Amino acid sequence: MSSMKLIFWALFTYSLLGTAQSQNTVYTIADLESLEIQKNFREFVRHAHDIRPSQRDRHWREMVISVGTQYLDDLVARKDFSKESFNEVEMLASWPVLREDLFFVAKRDRFTHRYLSQCLSQKEAKICLSQLKQFWNNLPGEVETASQLIQLFSDYAPAQELSSLILMVSRNPQARFYCGRETFAANLLNLMLNSLPIDFNESQAQKVIQNSASKECWDQWSPWAKGQLFKAPALLADRYYQLLQSKSVLSLEEQDLYLTYYFLQGPKPGDGLNRAWNRVQELAEQFERRQNVIKGLMQLDPLPGKLFAMRPIEKLKPMFKHFQKSIPEYLDRYVENCLNYMDGTKTFPHGNPTVECQDLFQYSDILNWPEPPIRQKYSAIKK
Repeated sequence: MSSMKLIFWALFTYSLLGTAQSQNTVYTIADLESLEIQKNFREFVRHAHDIRPSQRDRHWREMVISVGTQYLDDLVARKDFSKESFNEVEMLASWPVLREDLFFVAKRDRFTHRYLSQCLSQKEAKICLSQLKQFWNNLPGEVETASQLIQLFSDYAPAQELSSLILMVSRNPQARFYCGRETFAANLLNLMLNSLPIDFNESQAQKVIQNSASKECWDQWSPWAKGQLFKAPALLADRYYQLLQSKSVLSLEEQDLYLTYYFLQGPKPGDGLNRAWNRVQELAEQFERRQNVIKGLMQLDPLPGKLFAMRPIEKLKPMFKHFQKSIPEYLDRYVENCLNYMDGTKTFPHGNPTVECQDLFQYSDILNWPEPPIRQKYSAIKK
């Protein structure tokens, strides 16, 4: 081996030894004090536990808390949301002295929210979700933090993946501030439904609700859920209805309106259709209740009428005849609005209020409804 190679090898070996010695150097309290003054947070963190447990006195604990909180502020200020920084923060969160400090916990929550926001923006949802779970399992944050993270991940993860955060909020004494909010309420609803079989009974629903939401949460959540009855697809809406009914929160008027609306959506055969069929039949003999239903239906936009587009005609005819016999007033109002829209007699700010009107008139002769003069008027307007 040449002399130059020997010199190079000696220098390289010396460098490695020096690095190893540096890494094995045990820092003292005085060293940590200097690092705190210099704001050399990362080096401080890596050597804070060089101090023996028996010597970690009040001064040491105060330094660790001070540096830990300053370090988090520094990371946020410098927008250092790297995976290395995230892992280091989670390492700090495992230290008992920091886990018990409210300021550190709050600053960790803020840093992690910013970190996960950046993570999701880089289209790494699976990794981000894993890190969210790591964060939460290591040291759960505050209720507000849980709510913010649910909001952040709602478009990237199903409710089951966020269950620990959702339940932390929904069971909390402060739940009344969150359970009526759109995103949180939707996630709680999905979590409860996913905990139930497709065909669940009242007892099963009550048990899931009891395990999922405090009374404070339910009182804020149930009014939101009522509104979803008229927005969700028929099959889902029927499950919402059963969930609400298990706690008897729907008034008779609300039941009448929803079940009539559900019937007009043209649902598939099943328990939901049976409930709606029987309620529509019951309303035929209850004038005041029927008028309240019509009033409620006429406030919806567009007016419900997917039933009228049901095909083949063999399926439509018995359901239409049942409804016509029981609540004929609604059909009259529906057709009236249809013709008013078509001939411009009235203006409707959201456009056509009777989307299925054309479907209804397509089979008006077979259904023998409406009366011939109305059919003739419709045909004349169509020309």
